[in-house]
Amino acid sequence: MDVSATSSDDTLKKRYAELAEKTARAIADEGSPPNINDRPAIPKSLPPLPRYEPPTSTYLLVQRILQRCD
Repeated sequence: MDVSATSSDDTLKKRYAELAEKTARAIADEGSPPNINDRPAIPKSLPPLPRYEPPTSTYLLVQRILQRCD
């Protein structure tokens, strides 16, 4: 067994445990985020998400399909 690998693994596990404890403490201090209509609220400071605009050819194809259905 490689002693240096085992020592490194133990150190890494301890570090992860410390980070998990700090994270749990921070979440407990902050409290859970507010929910609006059973969904988490998005902070107003975030920029709006870009919207997908399909190409004109997609609109034309949809119109043709709808015309055939009528």
